[in-house]
Amino acid sequence: MNYNVISEGFRRLQFTDIPQDQIELVTSSEFTDSPNFILEFSSTTNQLIIQVIDEIKKPSIGGEDRDTIWDVLNDCGISHPCVQVWIYHVLYTGLLASATFDEKYRCLLAAQIYFLLLKQPGSSGSLFYHLILFEKSCSALKMSASVDVESSNKKKKKSAPAASQQHRMTLSQEIEIGTDNADEVNLTRDQITRILSSLPSFLTDICHLLEVYSLKDKQTSLTQLVEALVEILKHHGQTASTAQNSDPIVTLSELVVKAFRLVVNKKHGAITQLVHLMFRLLMTTITMKAATKCGSGCVSKVFIHRAEVALHGVSLICEDHGDMVHQTTRTLMQNVIGQSPDRSDFRHQTGLFVANFIYKMPVLWYADFVSWTARLANDVKIGNRVGAVVLIGHLLHQSERRADSEKEISSELEQCLSHKFLLKVIINKIKDIAPTVRSKSLLVLAEVMDKKLILSSVFNALFKKSSADPITPLPTNQDSFLISEACVGGLISLLCERSSDLKLTVRRSSLLAIKSTICSHSAPPNSKFLVALGNGCRDPMLSVRKCAIQCATDVLDAHSNIREVREMWVQGVFTRVEDNEASVQEKTLILMEEKILEGIISSNPEKKILSWDLLNFLSTEKGNKLRVYLQKAIRQWNQQKKITKSLVQNVVRGLDNADQKVSAWMTLRMMTLYHSDPITACHIIENWKSSNCDQSLISLQVDMICSVGQVAQHLNSTDKKVVLERLATSIETYTCPIHLINHTCEAIEKFHQAIHDNDKDSTTSMMKWTEKVLNTTDRWMHDIMTSSSYDNDLLVTHLYTVGDLAQRHPDKVPNSLLFSVQALLTNPNTVDQTASNSQVLSQPLSQFRSGEIPSSIRAHTIFNLGRICFRNKKLAKKCVPAIARELEICENESVRNNVLIVLTDLCVIETQLVDPFLSDMATCLGDESAVIRKHAVVLISSLLRREFIKWKGTLLFKFLHAICDTNSDIRTLSRYCLLDQLLRGQSAGDLFFRNFIACLFYFNDYNGHSVHRFKKSEREKRLFNLSGTSGLEKRMEIYEFLLENMIDEHRINLTMKLCEDVLGAVVDKVIPLNKETQHILTDCLAVLCCREIRLKCLKTKEDGDDDVIMSTQVERGAALKNEINQKIISQVVKENLVQNIVPIIIGLKNMLVEIHSPLVKNVMLYLKEVMQEYRTEVQAILASDKQLASEIEFDLKRFDREEQEREEQMRRRNVENVPPMAATPRTVTKHCFNAHELTCYTAADHVTPQTPMRATPNIPFSPHNPATATTASARRNWPMNIEGIVRSARKTLGNIERPLTPARQPTTVITLTAPSVPESSPSNRNIPPHPATPTQETYESSNEARAASTPCADKNGEITFLAKDISAIISPTAAKPKKKKRLLLLPHPEECPLPAPWDVTSPSPHRASRIRRQYARSHDTTNST
Repeated sequence: MNYNVISEGFRRLQFTDIPQDQIELVTSSEFTDSPNFILEFSSTTNQLIIQVIDEIKKPSIGGEDRDTIWDVLNDCGISHPCVQVWIYHVLYTGLLASATFDEKYRCLLAAQIYFLLLKQPGSSGSLFYHLILFEKSCSALKMSASVDVESSNKKKKKSAPAASQQHRMTLSQEIEIGTDNADEVNLTRDQITRILSSLPSFLTDICHLLEVYSLKDKQTSLTQLVEALVEILKHHGQTASTAQNSDPIVTLSELVVKAFRLVVNKKHGAITQLVHLMFRLLMTTITMKAATKCGSGCVSKVFIHRAEVALHGVSLICEDHGDMVHQTTRTLMQNVIGQSPDRSDFRHQTGLFVANFIYKMPVLWYADFVSWTARLANDVKIGNRVGAVVLIGHLLHQSERRADSEKEISSELEQCLSHKFLLKVIINKIKDIAPTVRSKSLLVLAEVMDKKLILSSVFNALFKKSSADPITPLPTNQDSFLISEACVGGLISLLCERSSDLKLTVRRSSLLAIKSTICSHSAPPNSKFLVALGNGCRDPMLSVRKCAIQCATDVLDAHSNIREVREMWVQGVFTRVEDNEASVQEKTLILMEEKILEGIISSNPEKKILSWDLLNFLSTEKGNKLRVYLQKAIRQWNQQKKITKSLVQNVVRGLDNADQKVSAWMTLRMMTLYHSDPITACHIIENWKSSNCDQSLISLQVDMICSVGQVAQHLNSTDKKVVLERLATSIETYTCPIHLINHTCEAIEKFHQAIHDNDKDSTTSMMKWTEKVLNTTDRWMHDIMTSSSYDNDLLVTHLYTVGDLAQRHPDKVPNSLLFSVQALLTNPNTVDQTASNSQVLSQPLSQFRSGEIPSSIRAHTIFNLGRICFRNKKLAKKCVPAIARELEICENESVRNNVLIVLTDLCVIETQLVDPFLSDMATCLGDESAVIRKHAVVLISSLLRREFIKWKGTLLFKFLHAICDTNSDIRTLSRYCLLDQLLRGQSAGDLFFRNFIACLFYFNDYNGHSVHRFKKSEREKRLFNLSGTSGLEKRMEIYEFLLENMIDEHRINLTMKLCEDVLGAVVDKVIPLNKETQHILTDCLAVLCCREIRLKCLKTKEDGDDDVIMSTQVERGAALKNEINQKIISQVVKENLVQNIVPIIIGLKNMLVEIHSPLVKNVMLYLKEVMQEYRTEVQAILASDKQLASEIEFDLKRFDREEQEREEQMRRRNVENVPPMAATPRTVTKHCFNAHELTCYTAADHVTPQTPMRATPNIPFSPHNPATATTASARRNWPMNIEGIVRSARKTLGNIERPLTPARQPTTVITLTAPSVPESSPSNRNIPPHPATPTQETYESSNEARAASTPCADKNGEITFLAKDISAIISPTAAKPKKKKRLLLLPHPEECPLPAPWDVTSPSPHRASRIRRQYARSHDTTNST
């Protein structure tokens, strides 16, 4: 160190030019005010500062008398306050946002000078430290760390904050950012590089400072320094240094880590506190929270590397200080797991960091942390559970650790070291309530299975059902991964259960787990696994379908030799050729091409065998229905020019192989449509001529005939004539099977076209041959009409021949042949015997009646007559009414089925002709035959989808009847057709909303409404009858289906319509209340109470949704929109409730109470639901009528008590095995009314004045006595004139009031009992006497002693009812109350003695009211007496 150079440098840097008064001013303000003096620096100033810094770093030259640099500066007239002020001026100027590059760079150099001088020894060294200067120097270090070349380039292009970040900024932040951006000076790439190049030197000086200078008493400065170091790590965790020095440390990362280790030293404070400070500041770097601001869900490698550097520093600190920092390190790792951003990639990386870190820790520490992780997996917060599952997944990738023999470890912690313990946690979390946890656990299990990380012994122990279950012994190889058969069942049930989960992420993860389990050969491809994969290919969610298709293909690759696997793949993947999503179609075509086309032409034997095995399955009866998907795939491949000559020739070679022959003919039929050649044609004809196929293989025969016809153009003339003669002979001799007639005629027509040069000649030749065949058939049909015996099979062959040729050339069909065919349709047994002779003769085909025709012949006749009508409109107009009539009168299933098919096809050609019979076709949706019902769903859906018919009349109601069909396949099919094919999106909700009220009347078979009236035939009434109690379950299933597919707007409007059009109509007596309408009212109330009518936006979120972090702007915008909609809809619902619903419900309740209807219970159920959800709004409605509000409150409480007693009564009956009495209403759940359990109660369910009670033995009443429970419940249902009792009690109280002396008069409670009916009354012989309530001398007058039913608006506080659970006998030893008060204690209105039963045969409708008035008068008389 050359002091002369240093002193000269300080003078040139203008240290001596600072005025003394400014030095005193700045130092007296403790460096908080801005400097008021100006220092003029030249362009060489920064270079001069660098020279001074380099000189200060050098060691002192030998022989110098002066010991420190401060002595040199003092001799030059430069005091340490002067140096401080100069450094403060430079730091202050360089930290401004408007600072230039030179000022910023000079600021960094000044901070470096400050740290260098701070560690210099000398008398003034201790005075040189200042908190503000240290802070400014650290800020300069942060400033230099925040500059970046890439960010600088982005700033030039970026004029405003990104749209995805604008919502995060507050107004003040936007103003601040705008101001900074306006004044900020953009740095060039070279300038930024120059600043960054000085950082290694600066960090080296900081490390030297930490070695020699203590910051023990300067914790604020120490914190600021650590923050600056962390800031460097955040921005330049992997930037290489360009400084010229001999130090082997050449990266900023290593310099920062070294500084971290130097900070954690006793010289700077307590180790524990320093480590806590360090780890707290490193938390954001390790968790990579800065990467979340990038917008993408993936983590950049830059952030990953910086987190690894931070963890490396943490690891070195743990090595340096051992057990002293273990607890703090444990806390750090726990916070890393808990504070990780809630994104999949972030949790994966943080989990990997923690797993790798803790694996290096001591065994005891490791076991304790694993134990904590297992407890974290059961935490309340979903994010913590997900983090624990991810961490355990990474721990399973590591080898098991063993307990050290030197250190003792408890058995509980020792088990945490095993993979069995970790896997058990994962298995338990598969059943977690949160879908995110379930999905992540399944993914971990899938990865464990896929990589074979766990031995079979672990799975065998986990899925072992009981100790008695035998476990298959492991093979000799202890590394076996095959799970024993005894434990496979538990794994299968677990994964298959998750494959049908409600959440798509869980379903997708379960499919991956199933795939990994099968492909890793840990478990065989069980049928349940294969069913789950097949169902996944048909999942409604796109991502699940894509995943299932790929998983099924992977399973096929692993087990291609298993037939069930091949069948699953074909059934699951082939159907996706017609998927709604183009991406799924493309993926499916690629997989099919790989497995089929490439396999056929491949030289690999395994691939070739697999391809033919897949095609062979399509040739079987089970896979025959899937051939259409292969045909569509081949059509797509032909458009892509993938059906080549070599491919077709490879398929032709399969004709010579007996195992591939059937599938080869099937494939050739599809491929020869697009590609053929003479060689292929000759080979096909030769095989066809020499083939002797089994007549039972119908599909094979059809494939052969079709293939022969499609290669006709490539044959020579001789072969054409030979083949044509052979085909024509089979038709002319009527030896061709009926299933081949159509294909044979088509092949004959193609050969006519191939033989003749032009279309005219070929058409003429075909017409001549057709006329010849039809004339032969005409003569044969004429003969059988006059004979009594004929061959039924031959007749069917003639019918199919006529039907096919009539479609090709309708003009060549003789009229006599048409009459003969029509004559076969008429059967004398089907003619209505009640019809007159003129009516019978007016039937279109009545003149052709002959002997009885078998139903099978009539079925074939209808089918072929319909084919003839397709090209003959005149005949169609004549025959369609007669054909449609068969749906009503014919009992044969085949006939009705063929009629439905014919009418459907005719509807496409002549819609107006079939339209009058659409109702009869729709009636087939409820036909006695399941086959006809299924066909009706498919055929009517096709007409609706192509818009040949509309939703009019009762078609919708009949279609809805199919969704509750007794056949599960029909139910599923009808729901699919209705929602996925016919009504998509909001259109379904609109249609269901418009017709919901009509559904109530239609399915309850009520035609008394002025608007909703339906014409029904007797057959329709019989097939679609859902009225009454027996059809309640199906009606509710339909209602719930309609509600589930409505939006919230529809539900709001529907609630209002139900109240106005049904409940309001009953109150206004527009709809009379009788046996026919009581079920409508019951259904309406059940719908209003059911869970499905509740608004989706107002329902509580499912578990797992609250903790999901919405990472994208779209998700946040959707959440905000939903919140606004929820508030708006909630307000609309409340207004609708206040204005429309509650008044109607109260009016209906009063009306039903007045007529003693058992439907009061149903109204109370709905009123209870309304009060539970909208109590505040209802109370606001009833604020003007407090008495009405009190009555409703009292009725609801009484209703709840009755329900509880009914439950208790049913429980006692079940315990005592006593058969129940009359039907008892079922219980209702606490939070939601179960509409399925609602029934229309008869008089036996609800005691009314018109229904006398059965005799009961004379047993004293007790609320806990089972023998009197039924009686008490029945008494409560009797209407009581409560107001009359209260008025009478008040009158009595007024009569007995007299002056009392408080000193000698105790509190007197006067108890009144309702007058009993005289025992001599003949109508009271079977009613038990009610014991009179004794007068009670003492009773507490506190509010708790009053009954809950006492109206709050009652101004007279001396009158109350006895609570039901208060005993009628008061103990004489009861303590007297301190405060004396007179009370009038009435028996509870529900426990008054029963009056005599009324005469139910009385014709007078007002007798009940007269008896009540007489009862009230007698009561008043008794009280006055």
